[in-house]
Amino acid sequence: MLNVNCIILGAGIGSRMGISIPKQYLKIHGEYVIEMIIKTLCCDFSELTKCEKKYNLKSIVMTFGNDSMYLDEIKQNIEKFDKNGLVSYVRGGETRQISIQNAYTHIYDEIYGIRRQSVDDNTDERKRRHDAI
Repeated sequence: MLNVNCIILGAGIGSRMGISIPKQYLKIHGEYVIEMIIKTLCCDFSELTKCEKKYNLKSIVMTFGNDSMYLDEIKQNIEKFDKNGLVSYVRGGETRQISIQNAYTHIYDEIYGIRRQSVDDNTDERKRRHDAI
């Protein structure tokens, strides 16, 4: 079985849509789009489809922007169905590439045993352990 870590980019502003809020924070039938995605990933579909489970989801890392006024509400809602503690949150960057790098670094740190105390406080620890950021 293949172990999989999922990165969800939620730090964007959705400028191409021309709306006042980022698309990941739009609500459909009372639920944020980003919640719907994470909820789907947290489900175990192997029982529903009677097929062999080929992947073992190890973590879901969601990036978020500095102005994520919806984040506290979304975290609270996700806790209701994230029974295995798969979801973690990482601050995104100025660009999509930096957001991906931040999420990937978080996954790498988790695999190799560097535990975060908060989103931003492990830079010095990473430098000591890996001599790089």
